Amino acid sequence: FEVFMLDGGGFFGTELCQLWAECRDEILSWWIKTNPGTRPTHWWRFDAPRWDDPWPDRFYHGTFAIPRERIRGTGTPLFECLADVPTFDKGVPDGWLTSEELEYYGSLTVESTGEPAEAFDPARPPTYEAEAVYLKRHGLLAKGEQRRIPAQGWEPVPATEVHHDESPVGP
Repeated sequence: FEVFMLDGGGFFGTELCQLWAECRDEILSWWIKTNPGTRPTHWWRFDAPRWDDPWPDRFYHGTFAIPRERIRGTGTPLFECLADVPTFDKGVPDGWLTSEELEYYGSLTVESTGEPAEAFDPARPPTYEAEAVYLKRHGLLAKGEQRRIPAQGWEPVPATEVHHDESPVGP
């Protein structure tokens, strides 16, 4: 259980998906009790609602979780302005255009809107809705979970503070 939660226990692809399916209920029960308003990384990978992304001809179409809502901040995810495969961490983009890349490529635009791309600004990082807000918006909170979510669990989160689960155990 603990090895699996840390990093998939060395399993990949179909094996990891099957292992998650076998352990999901036990893990989620424990997780929701100890971390209300959040979900483990593998839930985001396998169980979160799927995004009908704007690239139906690409091999990864429909494989990502619906992204969390962006609230504010400066920076363009790489997949929005370069030919990168999207990457996310718990519903938040995790690859950002740097000022060096913007200088190298010159003027870049956001593929979906045609607006100018912006380099990631660490002083004003892109900030996203909390996991709890996402879960509530999608009707995914477990019975009784909402009342156990601490006040900070509802606050927007800078992209720089979203991370894969580093430890499966509580304090």
